[in-house]
Amino acid sequence: MIYVTVGKGIDPFDRLVKAADIFAGQSGDEVFIQSGCSEYKPRNASYRDFLTFPEAEEFLKSASVIVSHAGIGTIIGALTAGVPIAVVPRYKKYKEHFNDHQLEIAEVVKGRPGVEVVYEGGDLAAAVGRLKGLKGTLEPQKAGGGLIDAVAVFIEHAEKGKPE
Repeated sequence: MIYVTVGKGIDPFDRLVKAADIFAGQSGDEVFIQSGCSEYKPRNASYRDFLTFPEAEEFLKSASVIVSHAGIGTIIGALTAGVPIAVVPRYKKYKEHFNDHQLEIAEVVKGRPGVEVVYEGGDLAAAVGRLKGLKGTLEPQKAGGGLIDAVAVFIEHAEKGKPE
């Protein structure tokens, strides 16, 4: 099952929800989308606007691939569970977020084992294709393992308004 999540933010992420729905219609894969405040309603995938934390955790653990906004909680959850993830950053220019910090987070995780960054919806199917079959082969990341520490430093500096 491919688990798609846009997070709990108040801004819609129709670009990701629509891309995931198109993917679901073309791939034949079982896809579940947590669509948040998005106005686009999937036709080819099961979906709910929001999940409780325990529900989201269950989807994360049972997914073969996660497709997510560049939210640090989901990224760290996937990495610690050893589940491959396609990270789709929200853009300020599309009014998906108030700034481009998700693009910066995506750049930090780009190139890590089991991580694909998807900048535009049309690239989603190829990214998921590269990630399929990796679950169970990835070493779960732990704090102190480099990536999680790097992301934590990035967040600390971002909160202080200082570039790293």
